[in-house]
Formats: sequence, C-alpha cells, structure tokens
Amino acid sequence: MAYSYDITTSKKDNRANVCLFSCHMILTIVDLFISTFLVAYIFQYCATTSEYIFAVGQFYISNYAFNIVAIWLISYIVEKTNRVWMYRFSLVIELGVVLVAIFMGEKIAAFAWLGGLMRGVFESFYYSSYNVLKQEMVSRKSMQNFTILLQVISKVVNIVVPVVLGALISVSTYANIAIYIAVICVIQIAISFGIKAHRPEGSKLRIIGYNKALTANPNAKRIMRFVYLGCLLYGLNTCLSILVNICVMFQYGSTLSLGAITSIISIVTMVVVILVGKFTKVGKRSWLFMVTAVLPVIGSLSFALMPSKVTLIILNLCTSIAAVVYGSVFDLYRNGNLKELGMYEQITEHQTLCEVLFNISRVTSFGLIMLLGAVGNMTSFYIALVIFHLSATAMLIYLLVYEKKYLIKNSLDKNENSDIIEQNNLQITGENNEHN
Repeated sequence: MAYSYDITTSKKDNRANVCLFSCHMILTIVDLFISTFLVAYIFQYCATTSEYIFAVGQFYISNYAFNIVAIWLISYIVEKTNRVWMYRFSLVIELGVVLVAIFMGEKIAAFAWLGGLMRGVFESFYYSSYNVLKQEMVSRKSMQNFTILLQVISKVVNIVVPVVLGALISVSTYANIAIYIAVICVIQIAISFGIKAHRPEGSKLRIIGYNKALTANPNAKRIMRFVYLGCLLYGLNTCLSILVNICVMFQYGSTLSLGAITSIISIVTMVVVILVGKFTKVGKRSWLFMVTAVLPVIGSLSFALMPSKVTLIILNLCTSIAAVVYGSVFDLYRNGNLKELGMYEQITEHQTLCEVLFNISRVTSFGLIMLLGAVGNMTSFYIALVIFHLSATAMLIYLLVYEKKYLIKNSLDKNENSDIIEQNNLQITGENNEHN
C-alpha cells in the first residue's frame, strides 16, 4: 500500500510543489535533446533509409523493454523509501546519460540500442518516483491548477526549445550542445532539494492486494479496467510522433527544420488544449471525439499516397491535434479516477501498472518499426504508417464509448461516482511526454 500524503496550502508545501513542477519542466528540455534530436543525430550517420528506421526502432525498443522490468522492480524500492531521494537519484542518472552522450559522440548511431538502454535506466527511476510524488504531494484541490500550468508551460517549452536546439545543432556539434544540457541538469538537481516528502511507514508494494481490492468493488474494477485497457492503446500511439519525425528527416534532412516544425505544431496544439478544456464537458464531447478520430486517417493517407512537404505538414498537424485531445482526456482519468474512488493507498500500485502496460505496447510498436527497417521497403513503411495511425483513431473511439456507456451510466445509477463526473466537468488537463 502506498503512503497517503495530501499536501496542505502552507507556504512550505507550495514551495515544494513549485520545485517539483520546475524539475519536470527542465526534464522536458532534456528529453527533447535526448530523444528527438538524438533520433535526428542518428539520421546523419546512417547510410540508408532502412538502416535509419532500424536504428530508431532499436533505440526505442531497448528503452521500453528495459522499462517494463525496471519500473516494476524499482517501484518496490520507491514504496519503502522516501520518494524524493529516489527522484533525486533519477536526476543524477539523467546527468550521467547526457555526459555519456558527450563521450559517445559519433558512435551513438552504431550503438543505438545502448543509447536506448541508457534512456531506459533514467526513465525507470524518474517516472517510478515522479508519478507517486505528484499524486501524494499535490492535493486534490490543487491538482487541476498544477496540471493546467504544467501543460501550458510544457507547450511553451516545446515551442521555443526545439528551434533553439535545432539551430545550435545545425551550426555546432552534438557534444557541445550536450555540455549545455549537462549544466541544465545540474541546476535541476539543485532545485530538487526544495522538494519535501515524508518517508512511508510500514508500506509495501502489493499488486495482488490491489487487484483483490478492485475485485471486491465491481464499480471500481469497471472504472479502473477502462484505464488499464486504455494504457495499452495509449502506449501504441507513442510511436506516432517518432514516425512523424522520421518523415520530417526524409523530407527536410535537417534538425533545424525538425525543430521549427515541432514548434509550429506546439502552438496549434496549445490552442486546441485551451479550447477543449473551456468548451467541452464529459458526456457532451462525442462530436469532438468523432471529428478528431478522422484526422489521423486523413493525415496518414495523404502522406502515404503523396509524400511531400505539404502532406507532411498535414500529417503532423492531424496527428498532433488527435494526440492532444485523447492525451488530455485520458490523462485526466488516469490521474483522477483512483483518487475519486478514495483509493489513496494504492497510488504506487496503480502508477506501476500504468507504466508497465504503456511500455508493453511501446515494445510491440517499435518492434514492428525495427522489422520495417530490416525489410527495407518504403511501401511497407507507408502502409505501417497508416495502420499505426489507426490506433489513435481507436483511442478516440474508445474514449467516446467509455463516456457514453460507462461514465454517464454510473453517474445516473451510482451516487459514489458523482464526484467523478464533477471532476471531469472541470477543465481538461493532462501531461502529454510523460514517457511516451
């Protein structure tokens, strides 16, 4: 069972929340460097298109395969220790990954699997502790404001940082930029000492016990089963942004263009998040799900049939809008449903299951991408591009069915679910990069 910690509104606790928030924002910058631009860096040292696709698949499959086992095991430690020390340790690992990237230099492309493994080590420690810290530190009343601000600032970061890093990498070397990122990591570690958390007493991770608790409560089981099935679909969609980045490199062949396009799309998605949050409510957004469910199909088909810079922009825009819609809604259910059910003591168990399911799906999707690289046929790549984008369509339909068939029915038939409906009528919030 997890340690229940509901933070108050004291200045000290507010300061701790700000420090946690700031550290996670810095992670966005570092992760953009490690993932997006590392993929672009690999592109420069791969002789053929198929070799590049294979290397990207190799990088991410080693990353997420490691996560499956590591997150499960590390969660046992997180549950029995002060979470903040595990969190700080993950930031030290993050700095280590950046430093290793500096020394590996041109060898990164040849050892893509090793780069993915290093990223997996960091992600496993980071998300095992961060997800639990956020759930325990941020009160239910403060969670909405916390997540709204988190999403807005992350979009701003995604607008500015890609252009800056892309321009710097184009005129400098990967190693020089890595040094700058390493300095940022040191600052992040220093900020983390402002995070305060309590050490759990007699706590132990009990996945089986959590499953029994859900089984004993059919209503809770039905609600959380939706979340866990959704994790599998959500995990498949992780590869969509990577596939789009691959297409950008095919068409433009430069990190500057990749950064500029990422920034432009971030502006559009930030506007979409604000509109969705302000003008939609649970049970009254079926039209939104239906409209956005068509977008991934339109975008992927247009690029697969007529590959060009114009259709690439269409693909990127359609994919990003769909992702921000299903990501915002699903993240709200993932982080809100358990608390609304009053199951505070199972936070660690819940977050562990979510992360493991995410990564199982991710291994599957990137395994298929590796296979595409081995085949070396662009026609197969375009067919797979369309098929993968159908998973985003499936995710949106899944959310539509859930809200109409389960959530609304529960709100009418069961009083204990009324607070879930109230919570989801608030502004839609969520974090889109948490690993994915």
